[in-house]
Amino acid sequence: MSTKNRVVSASIVKPSSSRWELFILLAGVIGLLAATGSYVLKYGQEGSTQELQSWQVSSFSDLSEADQAIYSALYTAQEDIGWIQYEIGPWPNITDLEEYLVPPFVKDISWANTGSVQWDYRDVVQEGEMQGYTLYHGNMGTAENQSAYIVVIGHLHAGNTMSNHNTIWIHENPEQDMPVTSKTQSLVLEGWMNVVPYSGRDELERLKGTGL
Repeated sequence: MSTKNRVVSASIVKPSSSRWELFILLAGVIGLLAATGSYVLKYGQEGSTQELQSWQVSSFSDLSEADQAIYSALYTAQEDIGWIQYEIGPWPNITDLEEYLVPPFVKDISWANTGSVQWDYRDVVQEGEMQGYTLYHGNMGTAENQSAYIVVIGHLHAGNTMSNHNTIWIHENPEQDMPVTSKTQSLVLEGWMNVVPYSGRDELERLKGTGL
């Protein structure tokens, strides 16, 4: 029997589940895009602007060059102060912060270039063990358009639980004395302005420019 004219044919049989797999894949992609869009609409718009009260200023747009430098140092120093307190027990005074080389309290070249601000502090225990606030105050700076400053560290220590709430304030009078109390209402009445930290949108604008 001759095999010269024999033709062999083959066909590829696709599995019946391929259409369902494609449908499931497309549905997943559509769902992911929808979820991403919803997140951007909800959180992107919320972070696009800072809504400030009349007694607040933005750390991004409302501070002079000298104030921005001092604020940045104070913002970082808050964490350092907490760690030093954890190490030595009481809340550190200005001498302690100088010994630990914590800006803007340590008197170095940076301190001199940002107005040679004079710092003092007050540690107030209102009731119970370690309940109250610690206040760091700086004034008498000599840089152009310089303010006075305070960092308020409110702390509550009950048992093994420690809770801190920190705020930074500035006053347009560089010679402003330390406030009597750290209560928000009293600070506002004395003319202190609470500095609101960068939002995520502000940080992007700072790094990339405002054309976002």
